[in-house]
Amino acid sequence: MQIKHFFIFILVSSCSLLFFYCTSDKAPRQTQSLEYDMISVKDSDVKTLIKYDSLGQKLIEGNVINGKKNGSWITYAPGGGIMDITNYIEDVKQGPYIKLNGGNNIVEQGSFKDNSLHGQVIKYLYGHLDEKIEFKDGVKDGWARKYYMHGGLQYEMQVKGEIQQGLYRFYGEDGKLQIEETFKDGKKISGGMVH
Repeated sequence: MQIKHFFIFILVSSCSLLFFYCTSDKAPRQTQSLEYDMISVKDSDVKTLIKYDSLGQKLIEGNVINGKKNGSWITYAPGGGIMDITNYIEDVKQGPYIKLNGGNNIVEQGSFKDNSLHGQVIKYLYGHLDEKIEFKDGVKDGWARKYYMHGGLQYEMQVKGEIQQGLYRFYGEDGKLQIEETFKDGKKISGGMVH
């Protein structure tokens, strides 16, 4: 399901960029240590910026409106694979983002609100679910969960403003609850081993 959404996201982004390429005039490439192309769209304030390294490999690609980042911005790995896709509105990170390992594996996905992480961030390790963490305005706030490589839940804890607050549960690899504790202001107030 997550891969399906990722490919839909890529398809929409690619179609947008293709539209801009087909209806634009290319500006001359600037001479700097990092070169870039600025492609203007006829009868529009939209420009597509493509930044290259000294070998001509694409590093960054995205749209600019009135000098500000807008839409999906893509960062590329040295080998050409996608490393990051982040959405912007008026130079501010807004909406979904995804990080990849430069190949086909998702490393992290989540969402931004006004340049801050907001909502659930999901992290993957070697293609397997590793963590799910809830954020509110850039601060851990809600449940944080860590998973075993086989996919089972290792632990879960409640966090409020980056401080452990509420339940903490640790599970064995067999899925059985082993520890259950309650925290207040980052300090354990009750609980322990489960019999």
